[in-house]
Amino acid sequence: RAPVPAISKLLRDPDTDVRQHAVQALKQIGDPQAGSVLVSALSDADPEVRHEAFHAVDELKIPVAASLVSKGLGDENADVRDQIVPRA
Repeated sequence: RAPVPAISKLLRDPDTDVRQHAVQALKQIGDPQAGSVLVSALSDADPEVRHEAFHAVDELKIPVAASLVSKGLGDENADVRDQIVPRA
């Protein structure tokens, strides 16, 4: 009955695809408990995971510290940067 803690453990998996799917699952669940977990995924080593995490925190309206947004805007991956910039 506690999907967020179980899925959160997958964010430590060495497989990038597993971590990316974990972020997607947390976004779909939409549980407020997932907020801090998704924010931690913003610092993942893989750009695809970071991209998914920024998408999730945006879609779920999770408050993110300005320092993390700034870090994302400076990300080497264009997809990550594009996820942060509001669409007009």
